[in-house]
Amino acid sequence: MNKHHILPIHDGGPDLDWNLMLLNIDDHKLAHKLRYEVYQKDGDNWASRFLNKNTLFFQRNNAYRTHATCKQKKTGFYNPTLQAELGRKGGAVKSDAKDKSYEKLLSDKVSDIFENSTMVWEHKKFSLTITIKPGTIKIYKDLRQQLLNSYDNKSSDIALFQQQQEPKKDLAKISSPNFDSAFLKVLKRQRKSAYGWSVKIN
Repeated sequence: MNKHHILPIHDGGPDLDWNLMLLNIDDHKLAHKLRYEVYQKDGDNWASRFLNKNTLFFQRNNAYRTHATCKQKKTGFYNPTLQAELGRKGGAVKSDAKDKSYEKLLSDKVSDIFENSTMVWEHKKFSLTITIKPGTIKIYKDLRQQLLNSYDNKSSDIALFQQQQEPKKDLAKISSPNFDSAFLKVLKRQRKSAYGWSVKIN
């Protein structure tokens, strides 16, 4: 049995006992259908169609209402923690199509540097130097990997090598937007260094 509001809530009716009656689903649907025919209230039209659970109309609108509720309450697919996790999983998947889409986001100046210039990156604090030849990298992800690899060149100074591992972890943890933004400014000479790294472009 369904609770039926004699004066519907959408038309200002209260959710009080005197305004309620019990109807089976067919009678409930019919009550709203008849009311719509008399008063032409959209709420009654929706209610009469919504109560027919076998219709595509019901299924679509039920899905819409569910999505709207989840979005408002940030649950299910709209949960920020879930979105972050899905983003990390998606980012970890490698594909040529994804790399090409990232290439399109590069400015012409940076693309030209990656394609035609020799870059000498230097981390003065840890005495690290890496030379990247023209055409070796295409996107920032490649640059980050090259810089991370430079920390693995174990020097004879064990203490220095051990000190390098913490900033290496920090560099690996930086979000892609923050890494891209910081190193873009270095490449464009808008800042001298990023995370200890400076560059000479030949």
